[in-house]
Amino acid sequence: MEQREVENSKAYDELLSKNKELQLQTESAQFQSALGNARNVRWDDEDVNNSVNLNSDIKTLQTSLREFT
Repeated sequence: MEQREVENSKAYDELLSKNKELQLQTESAQFQSALGNARNVRWDDEDVNNSVNLNSDIKTLQTSLREFT
């Protein structure tokens, strides 16, 4: 390959890399925008969706099912 072809190939690869980076940044911004306030969700201890409460509810259900059957 000639020197010029090598330089053109490197420049082309750099442009492809920059283009991919811009696409990823755009996609990331779109996801962040779509999430909006959802990314700031916090489950308090009193929330019914709290994982500790969920585990407790599952154990209670299992116990109830054992007693029922």
